[in-house]
Amino acid sequence: MTQTSGKTRGIGCGLWARIDPPTAGEHTVRIHGESGSFVVDAEYTLVVAATNPSAA
Repeated sequence: MTQTSGKTRGIGCGLWARIDPPTAGEHTVRIHGESGSFVVDAEYTLVVAATNPSAA
């Protein structure tokens, strides 16, 4: 059963990165991290559309 309200305790940490805007086309972003026995691995495919200069 899923709860819709209440309290929980948790710890979070993370790293943030800023990248320049990607060029039009398809790009792959992979995030991988390990800490002890904990492992996270995610891969995203980003499709960036060309911008319309007259719309800016």
